[in-house]
Amino acid sequence: MSNLTIGLSGLIVAQRALDIVATNIANANTEGYHRQVPVINPVSSGSHSSPSVGGAEITEVRRTMDGLLESEILRNQPLQGQFTQELTTLQSIESSLGQLGSQGLITALTQFFGDMRELAAQPQSSAQLQQTVWSAQSLAEQFHNHGSFLTETANSLKTGAQDVVSQVNQLTGRIADLNEQILAKVSRGGSANLLADQRDQLVRELSEIIPIQTNSLAEAGSRDIMAWGAPLVIGTHATELTLCMDSSEKLGVSMKNSAIIETNVSGGRLGALIDLRNNVIAQLSGQLDALATQVITSVNSLHVQGVGSSGAFEELTGGSVGSGVLSDSIPQVQAGSFWVRVTDTATGEVSRYEIAVDPAKDTMADIAGRLDAVGPITAFIADSRLKIKADDGYTFDFRPGVEAQPTSTSLTGTAAPTISGNYSGSENTTYTFTIQGTGQAGVTPGLELEVRDSGGELVNTFSIGSGYAAGQRLAVADGVYVALSLGTLTDGQQFTVEALAQSDSTGFLAAAGINTLFGGNSALTMSVSAEVLSDPTRLAVSASSGGGDNLNALAMAGMEDLKQASLGQLTPGEHLQFFISSVGQRVALAKSRQESSSQIIQQLENQRDGVSGVDVNEEAANLMMLERFFQACSKVISSQDQTIKYLMDMM
Repeated sequence: MSNLTIGLSGLIVAQRALDIVATNIANANTEGYHRQVPVINPVSSGSHSSPSVGGAEITEVRRTMDGLLESEILRNQPLQGQFTQELTTLQSIESSLGQLGSQGLITALTQFFGDMRELAAQPQSSAQLQQTVWSAQSLAEQFHNHGSFLTETANSLKTGAQDVVSQVNQLTGRIADLNEQILAKVSRGGSANLLADQRDQLVRELSEIIPIQTNSLAEAGSRDIMAWGAPLVIGTHATELTLCMDSSEKLGVSMKNSAIIETNVSGGRLGALIDLRNNVIAQLSGQLDALATQVITSVNSLHVQGVGSSGAFEELTGGSVGSGVLSDSIPQVQAGSFWVRVTDTATGEVSRYEIAVDPAKDTMADIAGRLDAVGPITAFIADSRLKIKADDGYTFDFRPGVEAQPTSTSLTGTAAPTISGNYSGSENTTYTFTIQGTGQAGVTPGLELEVRDSGGELVNTFSIGSGYAAGQRLAVADGVYVALSLGTLTDGQQFTVEALAQSDSTGFLAAAGINTLFGGNSALTMSVSAEVLSDPTRLAVSASSGGGDNLNALAMAGMEDLKQASLGQLTPGEHLQFFISSVGQRVALAKSRQESSSQIIQQLENQRDGVSGVDVNEEAANLMMLERFFQACSKVISSQDQTIKYLMDMM
């Protein structure tokens, strides 16, 4: 190898090295670029006499990178993407709940129960009656607004997930294309560094969206991509990801043309969106619905048993009901009985009828048939609604408590019992009164009245013989009183009194929408009965058989302070506070996780920049060194040329 050839090889090396330095400087701020370094090796002259003489060549251009560091960045990227997406969405939820008025929901709940208490204090006030109905409507609207917002958020998360899936498919398609270009370039003996940088940057962008597993970072081959155990990129082929809904309406991902839907995914923006939609929003909606359902159910269970100032009913129409068995209804119906009172408006005589309910077997039509069998009323299903109508001259209602006359009697004497008071017990019971002795009430010595409950337990024994004043009220138990008029009584004869704490222990009336205050069974569907809105006198304030009392209003107001098993043994207000604070706690946790992940990623980025980043000052120094190197090689060629010229001249 001549000096001319040696110098020329140096010039070529210097030129290529200058090109690499220029490429480094030009890409100093290019995201994902790895600084390139030429590998220069000597080239032997091939002469046996001078084995140490030869030129130079660039045998390889390497990307400066730390494979373990790059892999660690890819491992942390999905967490960063997940936490960032969670924080963004939860902050949006927190902000939107504030704009909707979370405090407004608390205020509406407190206002409703407060107005119900005010109504109990002045049950005859038309103004307070109207105010309470307005409070109920405001509460229903607040629940509806929040339920609607969470539903819209779930839909927007689904749309966002669909957009992200499209991004995944675009990225995997481009990665597969770059794999093909890189393989082609390498097969022709070229360098694929810049193409590899582009591909690695796409892989990194993909890792923010979904958690991936990939093979070596070497630029000479293709990069295969796996996600959640499924292949997305194999060599030059990319498989599309699709967004699906499973049979339980959960969002999930699937490979195109695959029947397998994976809903339990995590990691990356896509995993965060799916988890937020399937779990977080579902949980928040569940908490809100649980509160709304409890308010609806607890208030309705009392409202159906009362009457408003307009009195008992001539006709009632319920809400839309299904045709299946009652066990499928919402709210759920329990086995038991409910009682309907029918009043003869001409005589004032009241008859109470027990209607048995077996939700496992009975349909709404079955119950309508049993109601229809009650003499003075007609019941039927029309337009999927239960309708109850009293015959002319009769009214009906479902008030509990006790009636003025015994439920049944075997008395044959002339003394007549009268029942009064408001039953305050917590369970329905039947009091059985038995005459002890024969004689005249208030006259015969030793004449007694024995009282036992449904279980046969002795409740009380009263002296009704000598010394008893006819018509004197005797306190039986739990607010129930009995009085006997003058007249004869016979030993062993009995009469019974049905004392009802609630006239519907099954929840059937509320499920059928008969005389309810609220409609719906969730926050989104909650509403106030159209009948009550149009006629506030239908608000069931009274519960006693005589009417005109405030017992039902007091009972409905008392639901505010009652801890409910369905709310985790919290009162409605406590549960609502928990719901609102839980969103704030989620935001705080997401922010902490996002900040921690960002710090880790930043530290890894700094380390990566120290290895793979371009230092312009360092490259400028390399540029000056290569410039002198180029000049020196040029001098070698020039000197060789000058020497040859002298030799030629001498010849």
